[in-house]
Amino acid sequence: MYHTGCNVKYFLLRLSIIFVLIFTAVFNISGNLNAQCSSGNIIKWSTWTLIQSVPSPVFFRDKNNYGSRHNFGFRWQITPVNISFSMNKLVSPVSILKVNPLKRHNGSMEILLEPQWAMEDFSYSDLKRFSLGTGMRIYFPLKEYGEYLSSSFAIKYNFQKKNTGTENNCSGIEAGLYSFFGIVGLKFNYNFNSPSEYNVSLNLKYY
Repeated sequence: MYHTGCNVKYFLLRLSIIFVLIFTAVFNISGNLNAQCSSGNIIKWSTWTLIQSVPSPVFFRDKNNYGSRHNFGFRWQITPVNISFSMNKLVSPVSILKVNPLKRHNGSMEILLEPQWAMEDFSYSDLKRFSLGTGMRIYFPLKEYGEYLSSSFAIKYNFQKKNTGTENNCSGIEAGLYSFFGIVGLKFNYNFNSPSEYNVSLNLKYY
């Protein structure tokens, strides 16, 4: 029997570590770009970091040979590196952590990092609630340089364990469709060789 309190504490500890690392990296990058960091920059970066803590809702597939259901949870989206294909030559195509929506949805490729947390136990597939998705995603503009409509395709690898402690890591693919300057989207993720075959998420990305 696993205690929900312990799982929540374990999750909050991991999440805290992730945001501390992000926060530290943001200020290191800001310091390298501008040795004389103003209070305005501090407010800008700290506000952006806090906004990124707002998760996107996701439904995970929970299945075995005896039954199935959908498990509700949350996903946080971190972009270590993004490379734009369509920026003016006077603007750097490389973005770290903070990515301008036009640079992203007008055509770009990025490394992704997505911590995920299910609100309930995986009662059928016996998986732990926490998982971590990594991989590479590419964006394609479909209308008005991606501001009105854009799409994405990703190759992913998901790290997750079963409650028995055994690894349940798996590869997968993802497809997404976005609108309203990339703020709102819908993503479908299919996992290979996993009892949690797929998940569907409402992508919310604030800038």
